[in-house]
Amino acid sequence: MKLPKTIQLLLPFLLFNIFFSCTEPKREDFTSIQTSKTKQHIRVAGTKVWVVAPEEYEHVEELARYQKKEKLYFQVMEMPASFEEAKANLSREAIEAQGAQVDVYQEIKVNNYDAIYFEGPSKYPGETKLGIWFGNETVVASMVGVCKNSDAEGKEELIQIIRTVFYDEAFELDPFELANFTFNKDSFDFEFNTKINTMFIFSPNGAADTIEHKEVPGITIAPLPFMSKDAAQNYTNELIQRYETQQRATFLSEEITELELADQTALVLKATIEMEGQVSYLYQTIILGEESSLLFIGTCAKDVEPNMNAFERAVRALRFKDVS
Repeated sequence: MKLPKTIQLLLPFLLFNIFFSCTEPKREDFTSIQTSKTKQHIRVAGTKVWVVAPEEYEHVEELARYQKKEKLYFQVMEMPASFEEAKANLSREAIEAQGAQVDVYQEIKVNNYDAIYFEGPSKYPGETKLGIWFGNETVVASMVGVCKNSDAEGKEELIQIIRTVFYDEAFELDPFELANFTFNKDSFDFEFNTKINTMFIFSPNGAADTIEHKEVPGITIAPLPFMSKDAAQNYTNELIQRYETQQRATFLSEEITELELADQTALVLKATIEMEGQVSYLYQTIILGEESSLLFIGTCAKDVEPNMNAFERAVRALRFKDVS
């Protein structure tokens, strides 16, 4: 399955945010990972990926990662995409074109999957990122670990966890396992299409919408930690800057307003964007809850008014999941 064009435009932005900036070449670590699932393996929540990790690594749900301490953790992501096509955004050339470099970059194998191992300093000072991307014609998965530059023991621990990675294609996954929301289907004019980790993607006809439907509108919903109205405003401004710098998007117009919902407030960004020669329309909302937040992104290429109305109806249909 391939994603609708409006969602596809966001993928390089999502992929690049997992990577890092770094300095000169170092060592190569390994050439292949050959594993089978054992009783010691645990499944990474929300994915079909299994690893063996020390019990000190606890699942931090709001951050979607397994953490031993603040600067020692790993995250796993998977998406329905072709690994061969994704490699175009994960090559050395693509990364360096974004103003970054890579310390270690090596094509390897993870069981029968093509893979890339990478390593180098994070975009945050004093941190190292390392991990793997792997997949086939239908799925791309990654495991990314972070540790302090000075934490040699933590780095080696992350490498050993990476060496245990096993992907179980046959596992029956509940796509909404990690969702912190529900919605009123009577007011929600979209069907579930697919998910990328904790990003839930909807389109008018769900999984039936493919890359051939270039103008199909799409919705992405992702959980966020609790934030104040000021923090939501700052987050919105940050996202605008990232669209401009990392996606090379040009904002032709933008407007930020508030939307009062039944039991929460939403900060709404409406914008007209030009990316890769295509003009798209953005309806981006941060819904502020009492314990967490939601990021809602609606995009369309035509029929702006009816689609914007459909996006607002969808936002009004959303509710935070009761976790009590």
